[in-house]
Amino acid sequence: MTTDLMVRPQSATPLGYAVSQLGGVSCLASGDGAAQSSVSVQVLPEASTQWATYAERTAEVVSGAASTYGEASHVSCSGRGAESACWVNILVVESWIEVIARGIDVNPSLSNDAVGEHVAPLIADIVSTVRNAPAPDELWVAPASTVVLPADCSIYATADEFRSEFGTAEEILISDGSDGDGWGIDNAAWTIVGVDRCMWVPESTGQTWPLYITALPGGVWAYDRSSVFMMADDTVQAVSVVGADRATFGCHVYSGFCTLDTVIAWQLGSAQC
Repeated sequence: MTTDLMVRPQSATPLGYAVSQLGGVSCLASGDGAAQSSVSVQVLPEASTQWATYAERTAEVVSGAASTYGEASHVSCSGRGAESACWVNILVVESWIEVIARGIDVNPSLSNDAVGEHVAPLIADIVSTVRNAPAPDELWVAPASTVVLPADCSIYATADEFRSEFGTAEEILISDGSDGDGWGIDNAAWTIVGVDRCMWVPESTGQTWPLYITALPGGVWAYDRSSVFMMADDTVQAVSVVGADRATFGCHVYSGFCTLDTVIAWQLGSAQC
């Protein structure tokens, strides 16, 4: 079965729709066998500038004649059986392709390189499809009425306000989440589309963020699409929020988080805690 990648509640977030908002592709093909195999494909058009940033930060990127699938590529595989996965990022002309295959049914004795060879025909077919696809339309531009959120995350909640609400005396790190060396297709799409994100992290917890706010400029279409997925099993319900055009709220949507999704002046926003 092939469907929109965002059919998974954990993916249907403001940031998750950035690739699609730019005219790209986000698809998930999944099987119904015991191994729960799946292949996700994302294609981000006109991404060569962002790819250059990825190549600078990623030592595994292979360029030139050594590339198997595109202008630059490298396949990584790990695990076996239900826990197996192969992933690859490829630049084809101006399009950035990310392919992730999980639950690969192979002999457990195979090496990681051999598993990579096993999925090679699938990757080659995806690359060929993208290479032969019509040129994409011009990049999407947010409507002039789109709200621009403040860049200073502390406007939403200061460290003292966070400590008061969450009952902690710890030092609180407030960040837009863009620090560090990691860079991928999602980061590239977020940069191009101009998403906003803020997180509040108690210093002792590392990567655990009990409060996270994200926004997708002009993303009202994404809210309408994701709310259908979210409300399908009554986990999430429509609520009324002052200042919001419409909103939903639910708990245990993203691994135990409570999530408020809103549309404010045509902008999709999400707060998790």
